[in-house]
Amino acid sequence: MSDSKDRSNWKICEFVAHGANVNCLALSPGNGRTLATGGEDRRVNVWMVGNPTPLLTISGMTSPVQSVAFNNAENWVAAGSKSGVIKVFDCEENRVVRTISGHTAAVCSLDFHRYGDILASGSMDTNLKLWDVRRKGCIFTYHGHKEVINSLQFTPDGKWIVSASDDKTAKVWDLSAGRVLFDKMSHNGPVTAVRFHPKELLLATATGSADRRVRFWDLDSMSLVSETPPESNGIRCIHFDAKGDVLYTGSQDMLKGYTCEPAKNVYTQPVSWGKVASIAQSGEQLIGASFQQTSVSLWCIDTKRLKHKANEDEVLAAQLPQQQQTHQSLSSSSRKQFEYSKQERPFTQASSQPPPPPAAESRRESTGDDGGDSPPTNHEMQLEERKQLFEYRQKLVLTPPEKYASPFQPPPEDIAAQPAESDFKPAPVKFPNSAADHDNRCLTEIKKNHSDICQALHSRLHAIQEAYSKWSLNDPKPALETTINLGDQSATVDLLTLMLGKRSLWSLDMAVIVLPEVKPLLRSKKEVYVKCACDILLLILKSFGPLIKVTVSTPVGAKVDLIREERLEKCQTCHSHLWVIRDDVVKLCEEANQISKIVKNSSLMNEFSVLD
Repeated sequence: MSDSKDRSNWKICEFVAHGANVNCLALSPGNGRTLATGGEDRRVNVWMVGNPTPLLTISGMTSPVQSVAFNNAENWVAAGSKSGVIKVFDCEENRVVRTISGHTAAVCSLDFHRYGDILASGSMDTNLKLWDVRRKGCIFTYHGHKEVINSLQFTPDGKWIVSASDDKTAKVWDLSAGRVLFDKMSHNGPVTAVRFHPKELLLATATGSADRRVRFWDLDSMSLVSETPPESNGIRCIHFDAKGDVLYTGSQDMLKGYTCEPAKNVYTQPVSWGKVASIAQSGEQLIGASFQQTSVSLWCIDTKRLKHKANEDEVLAAQLPQQQQTHQSLSSSSRKQFEYSKQERPFTQASSQPPPPPAAESRRESTGDDGGDSPPTNHEMQLEERKQLFEYRQKLVLTPPEKYASPFQPPPEDIAAQPAESDFKPAPVKFPNSAADHDNRCLTEIKKNHSDICQALHSRLHAIQEAYSKWSLNDPKPALETTINLGDQSATVDLLTLMLGKRSLWSLDMAVIVLPEVKPLLRSKKEVYVKCACDILLLILKSFGPLIKVTVSTPVGAKVDLIREERLEKCQTCHSHLWVIRDDVVKLCEEANQISKIVKNSSLMNEFSVLD
């Protein structure tokens, strides 16, 4: 875990975050005390750091979640999906603010504008798009990258945005003018992360395993300032401290800190966080978040306890004449700073003139309100509209409660203490006073050594309790929907297994709800889940298969029949899901493992013939 001698870092908690693999996560930008995670289960979960129980579970995505981001007020969460659809959720009102479509491939990076309801998205389709969430439209589409866009960030004053790509480049774009300002930032490998200095016109770019460096760029002179030596692993995320004095980099089991001019390594701290995905600052502590399969780990690094790494450059600097040191100090602090006023930033002269703004697209991408689509318009926002949109506006700051602002404390076992004489004496044998004491002691030992399992069981119990509160023999649909939305596969299987014994509870409505959950159950490595999925498919095919086939294949008459139209819609939905599941069943039967045997023994393929 952490080093017991310096206690500079420790694990806050580790928990099962999703019912399927976690694909992405993001810490809140304000104080790092809130976490959003997205997974293969097509859900977004919002957590308070340190609490393994989700504050909010958001469903409604139609494909796996590939990226998440908080807005500046931390009351909105944006989620980008594998299909290219983006949804913006209001965490306070627990509703979908907007559904946005426009990308043709997975959305891999997101960032909110500082002063407005503006969202930027980068995709595998190589496009960078700006969206006005309130006005339901695409503001502009920036073309220029040749591969997937990995990272985005608006400048602190909100007038520029930087994008980083697998094509080994990073580009700075002017939002008002709609053109690229600086695109000469070439690297020796894919650029994985970008961050602006909080005050100065300085940009940091980081690269992955092919290059493993951080480069600092002066945005006033449009030139490279310095670069760090290569690290041992690819850099996964970076973060400037609040003052901009140190840039922290997160890589495999390692945290490093660098100064900018020159680029010197001042902190090196091993942290057992694995492949860290996000770093945020909370007071004088850093919060790091990583994920592996279905689990998320949260770590705390106390910056006050990090050991400053002295090197030869510092010794030489101390020996320089006072006049030379003064000159260096003035030159390093003379860079322009970001402007936080209504006055537009003057155009920055580069060594070469930037290219003209790209032509507007033929149509404005459509977005939807609460899942719907709005009518497309004939153009993107014009230049004057964009300038008005990015003008300074007073920002509403939501201050977190005091109890969440207090520093994290290291766990008791990490606190070093001087050995006492009693430490070397054998501990006296304590006999339990009662059976209850013995049970409590056993439970404590189990929880201590099996924290992950206990967390999974706690999540399962929570889901079952929620389902029980909605349960009704007359209408089990609310209980089933609640369990599925909570995203706990084990609780879903528990409820479905109970319902399998009561066929009178099943209806075409229940089949519509259950069939989307069957596919991930079939692909599970747990035999119990696969067996449950097979039993559900058998029940649905035997009970509703003939009805689905007849309804879908019968031509629609000229007479209006609302009941039949409603039934036809449900049957078409079930028919579509069953055909997709049928292909998965065929693939599973071709495999040679225990899961394949379970599927073959269920005789599912024979029952699927009812749809032919």
